[in-house]
Amino acid sequence: MRKFLFTGTFEAGKTTLISLFTQFPEIAVVNEVARDILSVRPDLASSPIFHDMNFMEQIRREEEASLKKPTVILCDRGVLDIIAYANILNHPVKQEWIDALQNRYHMILFLIRMIFMSKILVLKLINFEMR
Repeated sequence: MRKFLFTGTFEAGKTTLISLFTQFPEIAVVNEVARDILSVRPDLASSPIFHDMNFMEQIRREEEASLKKPTVILCDRGVLDIIAYANILNHPVKQEWIDALQNRYHMILFLIRMIFMSKILVLKLINFEMR
């Protein structure tokens, strides 16, 4: 099983791109956790507790997806995003999150939205091979 993390700037098309793969039974999709949490509790957006909730639910959903025994898991955002968002807000980054990131994803795809174009650019491919 391979797990890919799609991350990047807002409105880059991550969710749209991943949705194209939901029709394949051998691919499991982990939807963006933060979006789901904030749709119910928008007041948590700038709270340090949000990162903990996001982390716990992200791990739970990834584990749930792996139980389906797919060939591929596609994550619409993930642990890396939790760390980055906490850092941007000057909230503490927990060692548990950093530890969980190690060897978690086979590949991280960073997408950005081009200002003058509607195309998606895969800016960076960082390959994390399982040992």
